[in-house]
Amino acid sequence: MPVRPAPFPPVCRTEATTSSGRLSPLWKPYWGHDPAAQILHFHGPKFQVIRYLLGEGPETLVHDIWRDLFERAPDAYRRYLAEARALVPELDTD
Repeated sequence: MPVRPAPFPPVCRTEATTSSGRLSPLWKPYWGHDPAAQILHFHGPKFQVIRYLLGEGPETLVHDIWRDLFERAPDAYRRYLAEARALVPELDTD
């Protein structure tokens, strides 16, 4: 008899409704900043690229799609990066 994987814990199945009314299990920075977001997924540019695009980090490879996503909501990326830094100070270590 095949072994079935355990189901995801409830928190992984729960969909978050944000203050903007969007129903999504993952909130992405390029949708803009939403203080009601419960799970943030840095889809697209990661921290090193975000820091560079904000003018805070060393030059790095930036794919066109990452730049496009960043340019949709640069203020959201700035705010979420600050929140992530507050939670995980090691983010700024290269």
